[in-house]
Amino acid sequence: MFEGEIIPEKLREQNTVPNQDSGLYVCLECRYPLNGLGSTVCPECNRKFDPQDPATMIQYLKDPVRIFRCQSTLAAQVVSVLEDAGFAAMIQHMRTGMIGFVEGSDAYILVDRSDAAGAVQVLESEHEEGVELDAWECPECGEPNDAGFEICWNCEGSHPDL
Repeated sequence: MFEGEIIPEKLREQNTVPNQDSGLYVCLECRYPLNGLGSTVCPECNRKFDPQDPATMIQYLKDPVRIFRCQSTLAAQVVSVLEDAGFAAMIQHMRTGMIGFVEGSDAYILVDRSDAAGAVQVLESEHEEGVELDAWECPECGEPNDAGFEICWNCEGSHPDL
């Protein structure tokens, strides 16, 4: 389902998140990543926080480790699948650190080290269960549709195999 690279267990030690010995922190209000900001105000929702006071932030991942690398455009979908399976997960864009977005750049998916094996298992099973669809003709209007469409672009009819 996902195009990307699962980071092998033996390499995860090399793929820990640098300078995050105390974990990753996010905003109490909007869950924006706060590590490494040069400010004490969340850039997303303008909530104030104190880097010295953990009560003003949420410790999201205590021992973050990189488990998956993919295009940044797919990263949110990967995180969503992991969260649906009960794992806390976060995106780290490679070109911009913990914040920001560069179109077409790679991203790492982070989980807590204690969850890494289970999260990788979820990603592997998603990959195995992924359905490759061919181009298809809409059974309702007869319009040809590319493989990427699950509903007809013309009449919104359903894909016959889904």
